[in-house]
Amino acid sequence: MKFTDRVYEIVRDIIALMWGGYSFAIKIKLFFAYVKILFKFFVINNVFKKIYREKILGYTIYFPEYELFFNLFREIFIMKTYYFKTEEKQPLIIDCGSSIGISILFFKWLYPSAKIIGFEPLPTSYEYLQRNVIVNRLSNVFVYNFAVYNYEGLVEFYSDEELYSLSSRIVFSDFKNLEYKKVQVKCCRLSDYITENVELLKLDIEGSELKVLEEIKEKLYLIRRIILEFHPFEGQTIKQNKENSLIRLLNILENANYHYRIGSSIRHELLWNVSTSYNLFIFAYKDSN
Repeated sequence: MKFTDRVYEIVRDIIALMWGGYSFAIKIKLFFAYVKILFKFFVINNVFKKIYREKILGYTIYFPEYELFFNLFREIFIMKTYYFKTEEKQPLIIDCGSSIGISILFFKWLYPSAKIIGFEPLPTSYEYLQRNVIVNRLSNVFVYNFAVYNYEGLVEFYSDEELYSLSSRIVFSDFKNLEYKKVQVKCCRLSDYITENVELLKLDIEGSELKVLEEIKEKLYLIRRIILEFHPFEGQTIKQNKENSLIRLLNILENANYHYRIGSSIRHELLWNVSTSYNLFIFAYKDSN
């Protein structure tokens, strides 16, 4: 990343942290945590020695790469991608695409009494997820080594070489990136796990958003909020993913009486670059009554 882009990113992070959401005291606490992580990432981890564990905000967090931890911490704690308010004392949160567990730690940090059900299909990431749940003694947290999908069995994805992250299961139209390879992971029907009122459903499932929403359509009346990362492209190509139709997805939300807002973290000038891939965030919610 260019130096100017990195500076832009840091400034954007600080503005996002200071704008709304947390109390002032929490913002200051997170600001110093961010500075600490930023320094350790660029100086200690990249120059002196690799770091595979971090202690922050009362948590001990294990991870395979500091960059992965750094990016997840930025997106979740600083950018507040999954931040929400609720009056429920014990909200049920379903986290699809839990990765190494930073999002689950965030939800528990926000609402210590929350019940959380998490799904992470990649065995490597799931090992870190389990470890971070156990080490931090998180109560009422249940994690499963599954991808959520519209059937139970096995499903194909593409994964990076270290098997830390997934890309869309849609077949690459131009598969030349040798750092990615096909993997088969176990999948389940999400509807089987929706048996009571859900305060928040988080979906970060790499291109399977529409299929899962169609599968849980009859259970949407139980779900108050959805934070969904929509992936409009196929894998690492810029070819439109026609199986993951945004119009069909929004129709499902509207028919289930959700309001929604759509956003993207991409800089506006890059939207005109047709070779730039990006994701959309959809925040769907129902009236409080």
